[in-house]
Amino acid sequence: DQGKVNYWTSYANTLSQGIQTYLWDDVNQGSNKLYAWASDQLNPSWLYCYPDGIAQLWPTWARYGPSLRRSATWRGYKSRFPGWASTTPAYPDISCPLHYTEAPTAYAAAQVGDKQSVDLWLMNSQINWINPGRPYPWTVADSGFRALAAQKAATLQ
Repeated sequence: DQGKVNYWTSYANTLSQGIQTYLWDDVNQGSNKLYAWASDQLNPSWLYCYPDGIAQLWPTWARYGPSLRRSATWRGYKSRFPGWASTTPAYPDISCPLHYTEAPTAYAAAQVGDKQSVDLWLMNSQINWINPGRPYPWTVADSGFRALAAQKAATLQ
């Protein structure tokens, strides 16, 4: 129904604006130029894959903020964590990016048009995660992000 469509559209727009207003701070973040991962954690650093680095990907795959910012944060993540597409299971070590699934990361790469990275991750995730039976910490959410990344990558040149 149109009322629900209007409500959820307004909600999504408010959420996007809130992220840009409260988690991105051009004035106080100095040269960092990173999204905060919480309203009381306004000084994220590329030294930490999680939560700081991963926090950059959520606005990217949701397509929040200007496209130049999304591309810059993707390049920042990729340059600081170049092995992300080769992730492998290693229970109980789920360190990021070595043993984290990186499925949301692949979707962020797809959203900014990095087909080469997505294709590499899809191949590696098939070998390292899917073929062995999707071991811990793989979840159904990872399967969903994998499908979204593959679907988006199929449209990229």
